[in-house]
Amino acid sequence: MRYEDIHFYPKPERDELHRRNITAAKIMDNEEATKLWDFISKNFQDVARVAMIEPEEPDEFDLEMLEEIKNDPDCHIFAPAEEVEAYLMGLPDGEETA
Repeated sequence: MRYEDIHFYPKPERDELHRRNITAAKIMDNEEATKLWDFISKNFQDVARVAMIEPEEPDEFDLEMLEEIKNDPDCHIFAPAEEVEAYLMGLPDGEETA
C-alpha cells in the first residue's frame, strides 16, 4: 500500500485544526519547514515514523486485493475511530482509551 492510499478519518471537531496546520506547512519556506519537522520528530515519534514511510508501488497481489475490496460491499462500512483505537490497543469493548 502506498502512503497516499492511507486514509485518516479525523473527528469533525479536528478538521479545522488540521486544515490550519496543513495550510501553515504549505506556505513555510525550507528553514521554517525544517524547524517544524525537527519539532515533530522530537516530540511526536509515532507521527514522524508514519510520515517517513516511503511510497511504494503496489505489486500484483496488492492490486488484486484492492480490486476485491472495491467490489466487496462489506469493505465500505467503517467502524467509529474510538472502536478501532480500542481494538488496536487491545482494550475490551466499552473501555475508555484516554
